[in-house]
Amino acid sequence: MPIVNIVGLTLLAIFLLFIVSKKGKNVSDLLLAIVALLFACYLISDIWIQKDVSIWSFAFQSIVSFILFFPFLLYALILIDPSHRIRNVWWWFASFDVVFTLFILTDLFVFNDYNTVDIERLYLDPPLRYHFFYKGHMIYNIILIFWYLKRLKKYQLKIKDYYSNIEEINLQWVRYFSWAYFTINLVSLTTFLAYNFGLIKNIEIPFFAINVAFVIWLFYLIYSGIKQYSLANFSEPNEKKGENVKKKYQTSSLSENEMDNLFNSIRQLFEEEQVFHDPELKVQSIAKRFGVTTHNISQTINLKANKPFYDFVNQFRVEELKKQLINPEMKKYTILALGLESGFNSKASLNRVFKQHVGQTPKEYQVAFSSSKIQD
Repeated sequence: MPIVNIVGLTLLAIFLLFIVSKKGKNVSDLLLAIVALLFACYLISDIWIQKDVSIWSFAFQSIVSFILFFPFLLYALILIDPSHRIRNVWWWFASFDVVFTLFILTDLFVFNDYNTVDIERLYLDPPLRYHFFYKGHMIYNIILIFWYLKRLKKYQLKIKDYYSNIEEINLQWVRYFSWAYFTINLVSLTTFLAYNFGLIKNIEIPFFAINVAFVIWLFYLIYSGIKQYSLANFSEPNEKKGENVKKKYQTSSLSENEMDNLFNSIRQLFEEEQVFHDPELKVQSIAKRFGVTTHNISQTINLKANKPFYDFVNQFRVEELKKQLINPEMKKYTILALGLESGFNSKASLNRVFKQHVGQTPKEYQVAFSSSKIQD
């Protein structure tokens, strides 16, 4: 695997160059750079220990493989946190890594005097105390990833209340990586237990496959992180002094009559000015139009339309696209062009959203309408 590692280190160097050269770096960029650096250390440690199983290579690989998860968790958490700042409570998630690091340093360099043969035995057939940390770390990772996935799901539901296009900020790639990391830890734990109980005689092949999968998914994480367009911000618009703001909408919740009036105004805005044509339409821009808070707009649409802002806006876009698809004068344009004109920002999003609302893709809808006209 050294060749794979060398290629990986080359790609990581390129990735790090992109991250470092990015203008306006924020905390998430720095955390992604740390993940990339630790990933590079992980690849280096694998090359080192394959060539020389020593006390230093063993310590280096053990510590790096343990502490790699924590920066990823911080990175993933900060992406979905409204403040986009590291919270003090999150540092407790590193407690297991800190305890293991202290354990391995004291075990290798303080309490014991290991020779090369002892280190090779530790590496190939670790004693029970090492198994406690190895398997405990996998279980710890599984629990934290599962906990994070629940928070990520809440985030993905939340952004639908504030954004009309969420493809760039829904963090599906973080979700995919988290599930992959969850699966890798679960498979690793199962494989090691099966080996300990004699159900698997040779662990090298499954361990190699797990390691390759882990490396591939780490590259996916870093590549996707670099491509990340922007972070969602749930903060309400700042209302400057002197701004004409309707006082009746400044409370956290509106009366039934106020909400009805606001919803009617929103519908009128969408029907007459067709603001849904803007692919980057946000609750914040609607709130500014009416001099209310983003919470007021989100709350009103959710309660009166019984759907989040994302679905509310896309319903108008779908209806607009349906009209364009059956308009004979629009046949000279592609479906993508009509979709973009209707407010969608990509072919993938217009196909997915249209099918969710209509039950057919735009092409299927257009063909079905043409067929029904011919039969008539």
